[in-house]
Amino acid sequence: MRRSLIAVTLTAALFGGSLVDEAGARRKPSSLSARIKGRKFKAASIAAVGAYAFGPTLGILSVGGATKPHLRIGSLIRATAAACITPDLATAAFPLTLSSCSGNYYEYKLGHPEATKVWQTSTGMQMTITAFDGTRVQGTMSGTLDTPPTGEAAVAVESGKFSIRLSVGGG
Repeated sequence: MRRSLIAVTLTAALFGGSLVDEAGARRKPSSLSARIKGRKFKAASIAAVGAYAFGPTLGILSVGGATKPHLRIGSLIRATAAACITPDLATAAFPLTLSSCSGNYYEYKLGHPEATKVWQTSTGMQMTITAFDGTRVQGTMSGTLDTPPTGEAAVAVESGKFSIRLSVGGG
């Protein structure tokens, strides 16, 4: 059940960016960068997305991004996302540190056959929100993705920074 919730939340973060209105598209582009597996990760600006929903007592914030794909045999497409349960960000004091967040990192290698590797965690990520204006969230993230693919080691997410336009919903 928890993995299903994580998958739905992270999918919403990765594909929720298309819900931003046309005026939002003219604002500062979204960005997400980090050091993952010891390598620099920088999401393409159109592929750095986020979603925030707040209910009566708590909310959920998801941020994610993917590298710019080079669609040829042997290319590696990388993507990462993190999701945290939050208080109401509209009334929160910043900086706000959120711990026990879920996250994942994907590597998809184009070829014959394709190869996909996924690292994930249900509680090993942390986010610090430094700013929220109702449509954009800024902050940092780090942690350890402690559920690796078979034969692989856990992966550290270090020095993560994001500034992302959000798809916002709530009740």
